[in-house]
Amino acid sequence: MSVVLDTSIIIPYLGGVAYDRFVWNRLVREQIYISSASGMELLAGSLRPDQRRRADAFLNELVRASRIVTPDQDEWLRAGLILARFQNRIGHVDPARHINDLLIFMAAERIGAVLITENGDHFRLWSRFRPEPRRPHLMILNRGEHLNSGPK
Repeated sequence: MSVVLDTSIIIPYLGGVAYDRFVWNRLVREQIYISSASGMELLAGSLRPDQRRRADAFLNELVRASRIVTPDQDEWLRAGLILARFQNRIGHVDPARHINDLLIFMAAERIGAVLITENGDHFRLWSRFRPEPRRPHLMILNRGEHLNSGPK
């Protein structure tokens, strides 16, 4: 089963806080993909040298295995349409605050993977704007249930 990790899972994993066993088991079985939007978020948040080294190592492994999904033209345009539909139904939204989540969501949709996140509310919302057969299944994790037992 292929999975797309949301940035909300990658950051605590690379920080040694949570998800070691969960992510490692899937890395070994070559099941993990990420969206290039998550890669960008990860690098943008890697301000210290140690954070940057871990982010680079993680991303380089996925690049070598061709496991980074980059949005294509249609996905960018579809994201705009989804944001417009959201605003017509619910009200104004700042596109910049949601575009990365939409692109991560569409990466999972494109490859038929399960989207794994801590941010269930965000992704359940975007699921409402995609047809049932296409939308990815969501696996919403609780960090407290996946804390690492000791230092990395």
